[in-house]
This record gives sequence, structure tokens and C-alpha cells, in this order.
Amino acid sequence: MANQELQGQVNAVLDGYASDEIMLDSFLQWAGNPTSMSASYGLEENDHYVLKNLEVRQGLSLQEAEERVGELRKV
Repeated sequence: MANQELQGQVNAVLDGYASDEIMLDSFLQWAGNPTSMSASYGLEENDHYVLKNLEVRQGLSLQEAEERVGELRKV
């Protein structure tokens, strides 16, 4: 039951950003995080990589990338 609830929450978040390529890229980077919580690392330890990747891949300014990473952390 918990897996279904979690899947529903994930789908709702992704559906909410379906037309936002930058946030979808952010989620993809976060989900593919090689140093995950199972390794005792969370987003905080890797957000600078997501930030830099967004700057390069999406052509964002530092401020825009920081805003997106902030939104990712919030969601």
C-alpha cells in the first residue's frame, strides 16, 4: 500500500512539472544521484553538481539555476 501511495505522489509531482523541461532535468539528475541517501548522502551533498549541470545544459544563469535547485529541494 505504501508503494502505491508513494508512486501516486511521485506521479503527481511529475505531472505538475510535465511542461517544465528544466525541472524535469533537475528531477532526472536528482534521481540518478550516485551518492544517494543509502550512502548517507542526500541532495545537499550533490546539489552543486545539479546546479552546475543546469547552468551548462539549460543555459541558466547562476541565480536561475539556484532558484531551480531551491525548488527541487522544496518539492
